[in-house]
Amino acid sequence: DEDRASRVHAVILPGGREGGFLLEDMGSSNGTQVNGSHIYRGTRLNDGDLIQIGRTILRFEALKPMALVK
Repeated sequence: DEDRASRVHAVILPGGREGGFLLEDMGSSNGTQVNGSHIYRGTRLNDGDLIQIGRTILRFEALKPMALVK
């Protein structure tokens, strides 16, 4: 229940040839922030980045490869 978030507020997309992920605001009224800064176009996400949508804060965690167990 986030009254400051749009139904389609932001999207996380694959980062293309460089890998990783991009966060893109979908033209929301209240905007999207990464680490306290408003984003306006695709912004590369790094492990531990804080994404704010309305009053909700999410932490982005990149998947790390698991070591093989013998």
